Amino acid sequence: RPTNQKINFTLDYGSLRVQNPANDIKTVILQNARPETAQLNTQPTYIRGTQLVFSDVTINDFPAGNEFRHFDTRSLKLNSESIARIYRADTANTIVLLTDPDRNKPNYTFQYDLNGSFYVLNQDGTDPRTDADYAHMVFSLATRRSPNDGAPYIVGQFNNYRLDDSNKLKF
Repeated sequence: RPTNQKINFTLDYGSLRVQNPANDIKTVILQNARPETAQLNTQPTYIRGTQLVFSDVTINDFPAGNEFRHFDTRSLKLNSESIARIYRADTANTIVLLTDPDRNKPNYTFQYDLNGSFYVLNQDGTDPRTDADYAHMVFSLATRRSPNDGAPYIVGQFNNYRLDDSNKLKF
């Protein structure tokens, strides 16, 4: 599966009183907790005792290809993971990230990430809720593709996974 994420799972309803489990129990799967990717499972592939097994090759397939990129901005005092440069000014901070390589290749490589989530953390103070700071982020991508091949976007939980002009990288 070079382009998709496939989910097979088993639901064990245990001691719940279910008269017709194949019809009475339905499941919904979300990719990265995103409602617009919801897939409803109305029929299990098969039933084994109190277990509903969902493993059909035609269901629960999500388009995907790569992991989310990771960078660490818990401190604005030093360049950490994936940070090329930090510019500090009286009114704003700007962080330039290292250029990401083009990972649009047929081979998938697992890299632990937060599935598009983020955390407000700060190592420079005592309370991240009040000590964390904002920064302008500069992203860049090394690619040989042309704008005619489609545009890359910066997406994640921070922008509700929106693909719009405000999240599009410019060539």
